[in-house]
Amino acid sequence: MGIGTSSPTKDLHISKSGQVGVRLTSTSFGADFSLLSSVSGQNGFGIYDHSAGGYRFNINSSGNVGIGTSSPSSDLHVSSSGDTIARITSAD
Repeated sequence: MGIGTSSPTKDLHISKSGQVGVRLTSTSFGADFSLLSSVSGQNGFGIYDHSAGGYRFNINSSGNVGIGTSSPSSDLHVSSSGDTIARITSAD
């Protein structure tokens, strides 16, 4: 299915100038997220949490991955206001 294109190349292909997004809202659980084609006016991909008012995850045009930040400055940039930034566990 193509939206804004007469030649879709995937099952769902959305094409337009500016930011392209898909909003996913759960009326049962209160989740309200958008998948966006650009972050902070730059080429990339992002997941925006409308309930919290911020980006949860994004990949910028340099390939840097950001978790909790819309401006990742390294290959993996994790930002958190809490004490625990990362936790890695094993089920063994």
